[in-house]
Amino acid sequence: PYHWLSHDEVGYYGDELVQNLADRNSDIEQNKAKYQAEMDSLRLQQDDLFDQWENEGKNVGRIAQEEMTRTLKGLGYDSVILEEDEGSFGRKVKSYIVFDLKQLKQIKK
Repeated sequence: PYHWLSHDEVGYYGDELVQNLADRNSDIEQNKAKYQAEMDSLRLQQDDLFDQWENEGKNVGRIAQEEMTRTLKGLGYDSVILEEDEGSFGRKVKSYIVFDLKQLKQIKK
């Protein structure tokens, strides 16, 4: 049971279809602008979070250094010698770390 549309019916339904598509396209464009603004806001928030994360990562190293120094001083150490500290360009160097600069003395030759 098919119903064949007359030429006038095809024109009427075609016009209605075109109007429905135009309405949907208008809605899509409005939503696109709204969502674009939301996406821009989320990207800015994401950038801020990445910056905070990077800064906190830097703080972790400083906090670890302070805690290690406090612990070693508490155990009675006044300095540390690192036999194989990794220097620039992957070099292994011997490093001397003094916790209090007043402990250093200049030696004249």
